[in-house]
Amino acid sequence: MDGYNVAAGVAGEDSVARMLASMGIRDAHVFLSCRNPGDATGRADIDVAVVSGRTVWLLDAKHYRPASPDAYLVPTPGLDAMRGGGELRAYDSNTNLNVPVGSLAGVAPVRTYHASGNMAWAADSVRSGLPAGLDVRPVVLLSRTTGGVYGVMRGTMFPGAVPVMQADAWASTFTDAPADPRAVGYFGRLLKS
Repeated sequence: MDGYNVAAGVAGEDSVARMLASMGIRDAHVFLSCRNPGDATGRADIDVAVVSGRTVWLLDAKHYRPASPDAYLVPTPGLDAMRGGGELRAYDSNTNLNVPVGSLAGVAPVRTYHASGNMAWAADSVRSGLPAGLDVRPVVLLSRTTGGVYGVMRGTMFPGAVPVMQADAWASTFTDAPADPRAVGYFGRLLKS
């Protein structure tokens, strides 16, 4: 990745880590920068894993500064079914977003982003390594930026049907519960040094 993308990635991870630290989590366990167990090279990672009860959240922080103050990320038809990468589109209020998403195919977005299948791959790898009965939920989180945060239309997904949402929206639905010790041990072994 180029220097800009690396810096944006670090900023997104830092923003989500600060948000988690401010949430007053007492019982769940938070792991920052874990290896993707399916990647033999050790380069692919999971930004954040949160184990709360029997739920395992895999969080991928994205630091997308909105192209305009009223911009929205919208579903890309077929992107959720892909396993590789694709294009995620952003539109502003000058676009009629009350039409079926498919009819936006001919309308130029204000910005596009590469949406990789890494989170779906990580979720599949983690599911195969964890004991049965644990609920693995991958989510792409839009972190806070100096320019605000994109709105997200319902149904916006990364490849592999990984939902996209604002980090603060995810935090408002989070439930803190004593972490399953099997998952805690598993992620402890995946931490990058």
